[in-house]
Amino acid sequence: MWKYRENRFDLKVIGYQFCDAPGDRFDDNWLIVRIKVQDEKNGNWEKEDPALLTFEVKELIDWFENLDLESNEEKDISFTEPNLEFLYMGKGHIQVLLDLEFLPPGLRAEWTYEKNLSAYSVDFLLNKNDIDWMVERLKSGIAQFHER
Repeated sequence: MWKYRENRFDLKVIGYQFCDAPGDRFDDNWLIVRIKVQDEKNGNWEKEDPALLTFEVKELIDWFENLDLESNEEKDISFTEPNLEFLYMGKGHIQVLLDLEFLPPGLRAEWTYEKNLSAYSVDFLLNKNDIDWMVERLKSGIAQFHER
């Protein structure tokens, strides 16, 4: 679990959304993921949703493995479902952006066609061990639930 001040974040691959692969690249590869979050504004919450595709988990692993924690260059990674996004702000500072099904209890999503108004951020100052932990966590999930 990532920890920074009062903030906590955990991400775990739980399984396929559909047990039987119907033969569609997307439907065959949706993964249910569980997040556990804690922050000082909204306390603790846990949510599960089919928020990532198998190949998006691989992209996320690559993104983390190629992250330069000494760099000041901002970079982000987002996914087909807009529930989860990671934004690297430089010098080890990462924001986890949560939306829609992953918002804290009681918060509602607000969207316009031009802009997402509701993304909720939880900040972390991470080191290489934190990144390595997340990479191993994701690799273990994708080893069980590979691309079909």
